[in-house]
Amino acid sequence: MFPSTKIFFPHSRKDYGSAGAEEALRAIRAAWPGCDIVDPRYINWKALAREEGDSSGADEVVVRDCQIVVALEREKHIGRGVYGGLSAALRLGRPAYVYRGGKMLRVKRLITVDPEDWALRFGRVEVMPDDDEPDPASPPPSAYEGEHQPWPADGDK
Repeated sequence: MFPSTKIFFPHSRKDYGSAGAEEALRAIRAAWPGCDIVDPRYINWKALAREEGDSSGADEVVVRDCQIVVALEREKHIGRGVYGGLSAALRLGRPAYVYRGGKMLRVKRLITVDPEDWALRFGRVEVMPDDDEPDPASPPPSAYEGEHQPWPADGDK
């Protein structure tokens, strides 16, 4: 038997347990039946960041252990934690998606909006054009080359 696909699901703490997060989880499970979902609320980020030297290292450890990253936006923005997970996915060449408007859209690049607002409006996600949208059940690895801004100054999540 093949191991299941492991998917990291970064989303705002404000969305933990929300209807929007539950909808995204259902969509992930429908796109990748039998997948294992890594939920950030069950990760001790402070301890992991200490072990890895900083938050960026912690994000990379989590993403490296997963095959795919699917993030959830909040009010068309992402906070610093979600930005970190997507940034690590882009750096490591992992397929990265954002769940937006009931669709899984491939991430093209990340844009820093307000580096002082870690909770909600830290950044935005730019996605690939709709006509280039991949089938999420079979993402082609070569299609995930995206530009993103480097990880900003470190701090606790």
